[in-house]
Amino acid sequence: MNRSFGLRLTIYSKTNMGLTNEHFYTSELNYSAKIFRTLAHPCRIRIIGTLLVHDYMTVGEMTEQFNGPSQSSLSEHLRHLKDAGLISGTKVETTIRYSLNGAIWEHVKWVLTTVANDNELVMLYQ
Repeated sequence: MNRSFGLRLTIYSKTNMGLTNEHFYTSELNYSAKIFRTLAHPCRIRIIGTLLVHDYMTVGEMTEQFNGPSQSSLSEHLRHLKDAGLISGTKVETTIRYSLNGAIWEHVKWVLTTVANDNELVMLYQ
C-alpha cells in the first residue's frame, strides 16, 4: 500500500532576524501527528480501551462505567476522537453508539511499526 499522498504542507516560523524558515511535512506525517495529539489525554486513551473491549458504547454507558468524568466532559473527548477519525458514531433512535474506526487503527499500527524500524523511519522523513 502506497503511504505517500504526494502532498506537502508549508509551515512558516519566524527566526530572530524576522526571516522565515520553511518546513515541509507530508500530509501523512501531519495526519499522523494529529492522531497522536488527539490520543495524548488519559481519558481518550481510556475511551479507546473501553471500545476495544465493548465494540460500541453510548456516552451514557461510558459515564456510568467510568464513574468520574461528567457526561459533557466525555462528550467533548468523544468529539475530539471522532474529529480525528479514530472513532465513529452511529445514531440509534435517540442515542449515538460510538465504535472504533478500524481503518485508522491500521494506520496507527503502521506508524508505530515504521517508527520501530530505522530503515523505514529514514524513508518516512525524506
